[in-house]
Amino acid sequence: MDDVFPSTHDSWLCEMLDGPPEQVERAAVALMARYRDPLRVYFEGSSFGRLGAQGLVEFGEAEDLVHGFLVSRLARADFLSAWRKSGIRLRRFVINGFLFYLREQVRSVRRRRDREQRVAGAAGDAVAEDSTADFDRAWAVAVIREASQMAAAALESRGRGAHWELFLRHFVDGVAYGDLVEPYGLTPSQAASAARDVAFELRRSLRAVLSRDGITEADLGPELALIEAMLRPDGRR
Repeated sequence: MDDVFPSTHDSWLCEMLDGPPEQVERAAVALMARYRDPLRVYFEGSSFGRLGAQGLVEFGEAEDLVHGFLVSRLARADFLSAWRKSGIRLRRFVINGFLFYLREQVRSVRRRRDREQRVAGAAGDAVAEDSTADFDRAWAVAVIREASQMAAAALESRGRGAHWELFLRHFVDGVAYGDLVEPYGLTPSQAASAARDVAFELRRSLRAVLSRDGITEADLGPELALIEAMLRPDGRR
């Protein structure tokens, strides 16, 4: 087992939450950064977002709404403690918490305005209509982005930053290894070997990021497969 993971079966996140308050706060800050965009995507595509667009509920800007949730929930140690006791994936616990938070906003509006029936009726259908597919996809993108930044930094620190560029040219831009010989001064076989090393580093970084999201070692394989499925163009899993 590579050195990303300790011998324990606990994830990085669980170990951080077992530490002193400043360590718990550092973990919470990392989670808030990872979940901010997926939650915004979820809200804007949900029926709660449509309530706001129709003027039935004054949610305010999506970014401000998400920030309010993150600060009032995810930044609290008791929220993360409740997640550990729940036995479910962190992203499911977060989206459930976000739904409760949105319902609280609707109830607040109902108390402030004399439009109870309209808001209650529209909000009652929100849970049944909402899909987490957009949230899951945005979460997967956030994980990939963070892992890519981590892998690129690791390669750069070893003087192999050009290999990361080569990897992107081949796998993202579709440039053949033979066409990368001149710009990078490598033979086609050396270019292929460099790309394999980058792929290994990227997978290693992905495992580290997932561990920071509370995924234990035993569940890493299925989660990596799920991320790949989420990012397929046809959306099939």
